[in-house]
Amino acid sequence: MIAVLVQSMSGNTDELADLIIQKLHERGWYAEKTAVRDLPDELDLHQIEGILFGTYTWGNGEIPRHMKPALDRIKSQDLTATPCGIFGTGDSFYPHFCGAVDRLRSLLKLVTGAEPPVLKVELLPQPDDEERIASFVQAYMEHVESVKQSHFQKRQELTR
Repeated sequence: MIAVLVQSMSGNTDELADLIIQKLHERGWYAEKTAVRDLPDELDLHQIEGILFGTYTWGNGEIPRHMKPALDRIKSQDLTATPCGIFGTGDSFYPHFCGAVDRLRSLLKLVTGAEPPVLKVELLPQPDDEERIASFVQAYMEHVESVKQSHFQKRQELTR
């Protein structure tokens, strides 16, 4: 199962999450959306194959304050074998378009040791975003396989 953790204020990021989940389902992957506010204190990483984080950007490129407690909980866990990806919505009117996505990417790269796939969408997803959404889902699926393979190889090396 792919955990899709979403923080949405206007509904744009929530709509994008639904479209991503639909593309995952079309490819045979099960994904479940959870609002960040409903995130349990600790994710059971043995029950999930990966995590997709969805966020909007607040102010001048900031991660929304409601997302920070969830990120603090997630940072305390070992995510090196958990493939992560990030998607978000923003407004290019602001100087740092989808800045929260960029900040999350930096954080997750530090926590997981891998570069997560990223998708940024202007405001509400439009039909012309469908190809980019499909490409993001494909990149994420490849990332899942790559991280799992890398983790498997490391475990085999440790048992030798």
